[in-house]
Amino acid sequence: MIDTSNYIRFERVDSVESTKHGLLARLHGELLRVDVVGDDVVRVKISRGAVVDGTRRELKNGRITLPNDGTAFTIELHAA
Repeated sequence: MIDTSNYIRFERVDSVESTKHGLLARLHGELLRVDVVGDDVVRVKISRGAVVDGTRRELKNGRITLPNDGTAFTIELHAA
C-alpha cells in the first residue's frame, strides 16, 4: 500500500468553472480538471505545483461519481 501520510488532503474547492468537455476546479492552489471524453471515458487530472502535466490516465468502463452534499466534495472512481 502507498504511504499517503505526506499527502495534502483537499478539503475546500475555491472555485469551479465549466469547460468545453467538463469542469475545472481550483482547490488549495491546485487545479482539478474533469473531462468527459466519451460515453465511457472520463479524464481526471490534478495539477502538481499548479501545473497539469501531459500524462494521460483514463478510467474506462468504470463509474465516476461526484457527490456533493453542500459541505463536502468527493470524487470517487470505480473500475468495472
